[in-house]
Amino acid sequence: MRRDLALAALLWAVLTGVGEALLVAFDFQPSALSDKGERIKDAVSILAYFAMPVLALVLAGLVYSVVRFRGRGPEEEGTPIRAGIVPWIWLGATSALAFTIMLYPGLWGTVEVAKGSSSQSLTVQVEGLQWTWLVHYPGQGLKNQRELVLPVGQEVTIEVTSRDVLHSFWVPALMMKIDAIPGTVNRITFTPQEADSYANNPLLRLQCAELCGLSHARMVIPVRLVEKQEFLNWVEQQKR
Repeated sequence: MRRDLALAALLWAVLTGVGEALLVAFDFQPSALSDKGERIKDAVSILAYFAMPVLALVLAGLVYSVVRFRGRGPEEEGTPIRAGIVPWIWLGATSALAFTIMLYPGLWGTVEVAKGSSSQSLTVQVEGLQWTWLVHYPGQGLKNQRELVLPVGQEVTIEVTSRDVLHSFWVPALMMKIDAIPGTVNRITFTPQEADSYANNPLLRLQCAELCGLSHARMVIPVRLVEKQEFLNWVEQQKR
C-alpha cells in the first residue's frame, strides 16, 4: 500500500510540474487592453496555478488506479481497505486552497475591479436594444453613435442600460462585462491601455453576452481605442 501511495505521489508531482510549466510557458488568455482587465487576467492565472495541483492529483489517482488495480477476471471481493488519514489530508489541503482563493484574488480582486470613478472620468452611456447598441457621449453632445470610441490613458465610466429586454455589455479585449437591465443603470469604470481597433483585433467589439432573441449573435458594434487627440478630432467630426 505504501509503495502504491509513493508511486501515485510521484506521478502527481510529475503531472503537477508539467502542468505548471505549461501554464508559465503559454499565455492561454488574450491580451487585456484595460487596467482592470489586467487584474482580471492575473486573477484567472492565479486560479489556474492553484487548480493545476488539484487536477493533477485527480488524474494521478485515476490513471494509477486504472493501470495498477485494473480487473483481470472474476475474483472474490478482497478485504476492505480503510481510508486512514488520506481523506483528512485531502480535506485540509483543498479547504486551505479554497479559503486562500476566496480572499485573494476573490475578495481583494473584487474590491479592485469594482472601484468607482473619479471626477476626471469620461462618461459614456450605452443602451442595448434588439438588436444593436446605441452609444451616447453626454459631455461631448453626441448621441446614437454606432461605434464605441474611447481615449487611451483616460479613465472611462460606462453607464449601461436597456430599452427592452435583458442584454449584457461585453468587450472581450477589455475583459469587462456588465448586465444591461431595463429601467436600471449599471456602471463600470476602467482605463484603456493601448490603441487598437476592431479592424485589427476582433476581440475589440461590443458584444451582447445575454441571450436576447432571434438576432442575439448579431448584436455587435466595433470598438476603437485611440489616442486622446484622435478622440478629440473624432468628436469634432461627429458634430459636423
